Amino acid sequence: RGAASAAAAARRGEAVVHDCADGGYVLVALPRDAPRAVFDDVRWSCAETAASQRAALARNGIVVAARSGPAWRDVDEADDVA
Repeated sequence: RGAASAAAAARRGEAVVHDCADGGYVLVALPRDAPRAVFDDVRWSCAETAASQRAALARNGIVVAARSGPAWRDVDEADDVA
């Protein structure tokens, strides 16, 4: 459900950033015409990654769709799969 609604938002011209519990994100859906610059100056691998990604999207004029629901688990290390 989350991925399908994110894809629908992207088709409407909005971005979706789905958070994970550690401050990063597990999914980003972008409109087809989003510039590569939406990843410039994002603070990677830290507790502010998702917020930093949203800020980069805003700087590039990309609307971020509202998203509700719990954060998803992500896989950063092999132990995260267990």
